[in-house]
Amino acid sequence: MDQLAPLKFIGRFGFRSGREFPKFQDIEFRKGSTGVPIVVEHAVGFIESKVIDRLDAGTHTLFLGEVVDMGILSDAEPMTYAYYRMVKQGKVPEAAPTYIKGGQ
Repeated sequence: MDQLAPLKFIGRFGFRSGREFPKFQDIEFRKGSTGVPIVVEHAVGFIESKVIDRLDAGTHTLFLGEVVDMGILSDAEPMTYAYYRMVKQGKVPEAAPTYIKGGQ
């Protein structure tokens, strides 16, 4: 049985803007040492960092962080991107800001 995060849960954080949708509503999380939310639902671990620099990468901004806390939450197998694409058949929805037509 597939114990990994369901596609609906993944899409909540991967394909929706927090400016338009309350990502953490009804989600199990705790506050980290810097005050950021750390999702514990469907998570096997976390890395918390504070931003120490930002770099303009043209189409994106790359943030450089210093690790301030980390932890293991479960001994379950973590989901890889390859597993998400090949086993779960995950795709970027057309309405997602990251969607590229024909780029699936």
